[in-house]
Amino acid sequence: MRGQCELEMHWWDESEHPSGSAADNALYERMGESNYMALKRRRAIAFIESHPGGYALRSMRRVVFMWTGIWVSVTLSTRCS
Repeated sequence: MRGQCELEMHWWDESEHPSGSAADNALYERMGESNYMALKRRRAIAFIESHPGGYALRSMRRVVFMWTGIWVSVTLSTRCS
């Protein structure tokens, strides 16, 4: 089983995951898994290098959301509005 680190680094953008975008899924199909994951790794590292503060804040937000359940309550309240 291969790691998903490169895809997980792009968790903030659904269009960066093959399940969130038909165009990205086509890219995955065309490139194959190894080349696709290498591309995602390069893009993730480039984003982190150019936006270290934003990446750190998003990472901390995700930790808080995952450990407190706030994400679920925010999502549910947004959908119910």
